Amino acid sequence: MIHTILSQDIPQIVLLSNAKRRAYSHAQPHFWKMAENSDQIQEKYFAEEIKNPNVVALCYENNLGFIIGKIISPPDVYNSGLTLVVDDFCVVSDDLWLSIGKK
Repeated sequence: MIHTILSQDIPQIVLLSNAKRRAYSHAQPHFWKMAENSDQIQEKYFAEEIKNPNVVALCYENNLGFIIGKIISPPDVYNSGLTLVVDDFCVVSDDLWLSIGKK
């Protein structure tokens, strides 16, 4: 079951995001280098994002995965109306991409 991210989901979402950044840092250590207090920064960021009416923030049951995106107007070169720019997403383990990752 998918639900809107609530404030009580944020600590687990931060843990998932941290694990993703650590895994990615093996391939791109400079880009994915985390600040010492990155979890606290991200927790505050997510808390503000879920209050924004232009943000779509969803998580899968038991916080096995999440996706956060912002509804924006595209640049003037496009005539497509509003669009969703995905900011962050992950699942708790790679074997879930073909199941909950597709939802």
